Amino acid sequence: KVKRPEQGVLDERSSADPFYRADTEDLQALLRPLFATSWLIDDFMADSDFFGARTLLLSSASSKTAYATAWCLAQRAGIEVIGLTSPANVAFCE
Repeated sequence: KVKRPEQGVLDERSSADPFYRADTEDLQALLRPLFATSWLIDDFMADSDFFGARTLLLSSASSKTAYATAWCLAQRAGIEVIGLTSPANVAFCE
């Protein structure tokens, strides 16, 4: 069996990752990039001193990226996070 070059990179990356678990690989492949995006939004907003705002409004609050962004922002003192979502998704967001 011939191994493609990118397989070696992925194998090395997952073997060095303390949070990697083969049984959740599909979820990690989906959620990690979204969490990275959320973290970058949080970091950008903090670097910009939230453009003077102390309340942030997130639309589509039940989306994975908005949900993770809300979690990141909630870790910061003095920032209120408000999420907008459809009535069907309110329970998920609470």
